[in-house]
Amino acid sequence: MRLSLNQAGRLPLGGGFALLSDYIMQNIQYEYKLISHSHDDWQAMVIAQHENEKPHAPENGSPLKFKVGDSVIFTNDYGVTFKLKITGLYQPEPINSLYATGSRYLLSGSSPWFPCKESSLQLDS
Repeated sequence: MRLSLNQAGRLPLGGGFALLSDYIMQNIQYEYKLISHSHDDWQAMVIAQHENEKPHAPENGSPLKFKVGDSVIFTNDYGVTFKLKITGLYQPEPINSLYATGSRYLLSGSSPWFPCKESSLQLDS
């Protein structure tokens, strides 16, 4: 859809004018309401999917690749790497969405309480 602005940066809408930013925000909020669920709904869905499919070790029968004390290289979502140690295994009771999406390891570093996924780690040899 192509939008036409007047010189003041306003869109003709419903017999009046609206700022482009207002128009965009109204449509984003509308689309969000159509496709959104609550965070609680998402967590329940992810946990149920984990229980049904068991996509991650050790529930799927595969052993964990790393153990406490291993030196690893953690790669974050932006491709930045950090040399860290595994300080513990993340095993919440009851299972939460972090665990259900594959987070299993606790690492040394600036966020020792936040678990990471096995796919973000490689052994530092």
